[in-house]
Amino acid sequence: MFRIVESQQIQHEEHYITLSHCWGSTPSNPNLILLKDTVWNLKEYQPISVLPKTFRDAFTIIERLEVRYIWIDRLCIFQDSPEDWRRESAAMGQIYKNAFLGISALGSSNDAGGCFFSRDSAKVLPSVVNIRVDNSSDPRPFRFRSEKGWAWKLTFEREPLPKRGWTLQERLLCPRVLHFGRKQVFWEVQGMYLLRNTAEQCLRLTVPSDKLVAISGLAKDALRRLKDLGYDEDVYLAGLWRQNLPWCLTWRVMESCRRPPTYRAPSWSWASVDGAVKLCYPGTHSARKKPAQSFALVIGAECIPCGEDETGQVSSGTVTLKGPISSARLIPSVLTLPEEFAMSILSIGSLEVEGHKPTVKYPRARCEVIFDVKSEMRTEIYCLPIEARHMFREFWELFGLALIQTGRGTYSRVGYVEMLHESEAAAKNFFSGFPEYNCVLE
Repeated sequence: MFRIVESQQIQHEEHYITLSHCWGSTPSNPNLILLKDTVWNLKEYQPISVLPKTFRDAFTIIERLEVRYIWIDRLCIFQDSPEDWRRESAAMGQIYKNAFLGISALGSSNDAGGCFFSRDSAKVLPSVVNIRVDNSSDPRPFRFRSEKGWAWKLTFEREPLPKRGWTLQERLLCPRVLHFGRKQVFWEVQGMYLLRNTAEQCLRLTVPSDKLVAISGLAKDALRRLKDLGYDEDVYLAGLWRQNLPWCLTWRVMESCRRPPTYRAPSWSWASVDGAVKLCYPGTHSARKKPAQSFALVIGAECIPCGEDETGQVSSGTVTLKGPISSARLIPSVLTLPEEFAMSILSIGSLEVEGHKPTVKYPRARCEVIFDVKSEMRTEIYCLPIEARHMFREFWELFGLALIQTGRGTYSRVGYVEMLHESEAAAKNFFSGFPEYNCVLE
């Protein structure tokens, strides 16, 4: 039997377990969703048999572990109350962080898939071979694994659940997670080993407006950790960090993206578009690479949250930079590029950009603008260089922002600028003759 209870009814020392799962297109039983009309029925004891298979399997697991309570988003957050959703989503990080264990229905694409699958254990168990150690001895059995160390990662990421955007913070904040896949069960504890690789995945959200809310718990945890390390002056800005400005503004889209129909984030944040994006990390100084050259100075930055959640949805945000901003003219790309939303830079200010014409010596040279949204492509923009980085041999690449003017001194981002220069001097000197202005990005 099961019923829902309010958190105040649970003793502080009681353990609880969370469930991460895919909702699917429609729930198998609409009465098993927490709504204002269903709450009183759900507070009464009901047989576990009425639950969908994924939930039933989760109850089997917590019973084996002798834990009384389980947190399931569909049954613990009012799905028809925006106020409750905002309050609970703001607390989501703490819910997962304080859980005894997280159950991950890794291999199920909906609530009917379950956690338990028929698996061939021979495919994951070590192989046994008989080896004769010397000529006089009998063969002895030895175990070995022919599987490469990262082979599990491919199996894991091909499952349905890791593609769901909310699972990023659910997985990283839980102290330990038991993943039930179609071919294998995975055990994961907090650590940098999986943290690094999880962040490289491309995740999807059923409701795109959840983008910032779905990582709000991670942002809060990062702020706490930074404060513990003495970095208590950093500020979270709609998916970016004040300390990482201005280079973190040079993210780029990896596919033709869309703007949301209603405001979600300032144009300089990756959360302002729907689609795959890639963060362009700062240039690193090593024996083979020289220090990066910065062109833009950060004057100020702020975001206004929609409600009380300082790491959740935002109502507005600005970044003020000082740099050599200049007008630029573009033409359809003359290179064979995978991005149909790219254009070549013909000129910046009064300077013609020679790189827009591929040469025999530099056939892959790129002086391009990658537009965030195809419908925003245009032939005239403003270009603001952010940073030049040493790439390889003598080549340097300059990264910047493509902007449009929205008011006196205010601009909106429409794309990402990428210019390949054949020397350090060429990269550093290209914008040296342009006057610097303060510009407010919205």
